[in-house]
Amino acid sequence: SPKSSTRDRHEYREPHAHQTRDLQLHDAHCPVRRSILALNAARAQATWLLRQLNSGTQAEWVPAWATSNDFSPALRHTLTGFDAQVAAVACTVLDGHPVAVIGTAEGRVHVRDVASGHPIGESLTGFGGRVSAVACTVLDGRPVAVISSDARDGSRVHVRDVATGRPICEPLTGFNRQVTTVACTVLDGRPVAVISSGTGTGRRQSRNGGRLLVRDVATGQPVGKPLTAFAGPVTTLACTVLDGRPVAVIGTGGSGGRVYVRDVATGHHIGSPLTGFGSRVSALACTVLGNRPVAVISTGTGTNARVYVRDLESGQLVGDPLPGFNSRFAALACTALDGHPLAVTAGSDRTVRVWNLLENAQPSAMTAIPASPLVSTLACTVLDDRPIAVIGTNTGRDSGRVDVRDVATGHLIGEHQFEFGRRVTAVACTILDDRPIAVVGAGGRVYSQDVATGRPIRDPLIRLQGLVTALTCTVFKGRPITVIGTSQPRDGVGQVHVYDVTTGKPVIEPFRGPCRKIVLWHGGDVRDPVFCGV
Repeated sequence: SPKSSTRDRHEYREPHAHQTRDLQLHDAHCPVRRSILALNAARAQATWLLRQLNSGTQAEWVPAWATSNDFSPALRHTLTGFDAQVAAVACTVLDGHPVAVIGTAEGRVHVRDVASGHPIGESLTGFGGRVSAVACTVLDGRPVAVISSDARDGSRVHVRDVATGRPICEPLTGFNRQVTTVACTVLDGRPVAVISSGTGTGRRQSRNGGRLLVRDVATGQPVGKPLTAFAGPVTTLACTVLDGRPVAVIGTGGSGGRVYVRDVATGHHIGSPLTGFGSRVSALACTVLGNRPVAVISTGTGTNARVYVRDLESGQLVGDPLPGFNSRFAALACTALDGHPLAVTAGSDRTVRVWNLLENAQPSAMTAIPASPLVSTLACTVLDDRPIAVIGTNTGRDSGRVDVRDVATGHLIGEHQFEFGRRVTAVACTILDDRPIAVVGAGGRVYSQDVATGRPIRDPLIRLQGLVTALTCTVFKGRPITVIGTSQPRDGVGQVHVYDVTTGKPVIEPFRGPCRKIVLWHGGDVRDPVFCGV
C-alpha cells in the first residue's frame, strides 16, 4: 500500500474482508486510481483517508473495509526509495527520536526517522563494498553504528557516528573470513561488538558452523575467545540482557534453522535452542514485550516468509507470525515509539516496514498442559496483579482436576492442582475478602477453593439435584453469590440454585428446569442481578 495510506491506520479498528483482484494503480485512469487508493486505505484501516477518497467520487462502488492475506494490522509504516536491495537494518535513538539505520547492497547506509520515514542527513558512504550487517550502540553518550562491508580485500567493520557520519576509528580488519552479521552489547561497562564470521572464505564458507568474535567498540581490540559449536552456519545474531547477564541470540541456517542463546562473558549455552521455524533463520532482533525479553525472528522466502516472536525465557511463540509479503526478510531490528515496541523489517523488495508488536501480541499458548487430560472448562481471575486461568480437565472417566496457570506464560502457578474424585464440568471465579476464589462443579458437587493457597473455603455443596452443568458468579446485595445449573443425565430435568459463597447457604429457593448455560445480567438496580438458565 502507498505510504500515505498508513497515516492513521493504527488509530482505528474495523472488520476485514478479502480482496482478490490484482489492481494496477499506475495504468488506471484517475477515477479508477482513486478507487484503488481508497481500497488500499480500507486495507490499511486508515479511516480518515478512506473518507477523503470516497467523498465526491463518481464511482459505482466505494470500499467500506478490506484486507488481504499479506496485510497485517500490526504494520505501522512502509519506507521506500532505496538505491538497491536493503541488506541490513538497526535501530537507535538520535536527539530523542527513534531512527532506523539501513544498509544497502550498493554500499550506502541511510538514516531514517521511524515515525515519519523521512531521511536524516545524507547517506553514509565509503565502505568499499556492499553493506552486509549493521548494529547500533552508544559510545561516550553518542549513538554509533557498527557496519560490516564486503570489500575486495576482505570483510571490514566500520564504526560511524550516527549524527555526523564520521568514522570513530579505523576500520576493523583481520577477520580472514566473511563477516555475516554484527550485534552490540555492553560487557563490564564497555560497549562491545559481537561479530559473526564463517569458517571458510568467500563462497567456500562452511555449512557446518561459524564463530563469533567479540571486539571492543572504542579500541577494536579482541575481548575473550571466539564462540563456536553451532549446528549450521551463523546467519544472524542480536544481543540482549537475560537475568542481568549480556547474552547473544544467534540464528543459524541449515535444515529447519535454530536460535541459540549464549552468555557473552562465558560463552556458555543458556537453555535449549529454539526450533520449529521450518527454514533457515535470516534475521533476528531482541526487544521487551510485556516486561519479558523476546526475540523477533524472520525465516523463509516468498510465500513462506514469516516473522516470529519468541519468549526468550520460555521459548514460547508470542502472537501470530507476521506475513512476509512474498519477499525475503534480509534484515530486522527493534525499537520503541511512544511506549510501543516496534519491529523494523527490511525485505528483498527494497521496502522497509515498521510493525507495532503490541498489535500482534497474544498470550502464548499454554503448551505446558499435558496432552492426555481433556480441558472441559476454564475461568480467569487476577492473582498478585497477574491474569491467571483456572482450567478444569478430566483425567479419567470418573476423575478430574483444576490447574491454575499464568495467562502470559502458561506456567503452572505453584503446586496448585485441585484433584477431584469426579469429572470437572464447570468453573467460575469470584472475590472473597479480597482473595480470588475458584468455584468448581464436579459431578453433583460444588467446591470453593482459595486460588492462592489451594485450600478449600468450606465443605462442598452436595444437596444438588443432578450433575452440575453450568456455573457463574456475581454480587447480590453486596455479597458474592454463585449461580449453579444442574441437569439429570437420564431425563434432562434439573434446577438452578443460588448460593452465598461466604456462608454456603441458599439465597433463594431453586427453580426447576434443565440448565446447561446461565445468562446473567443486571436490571435497573445493579445490585439486583437477573439470571436465566437455558
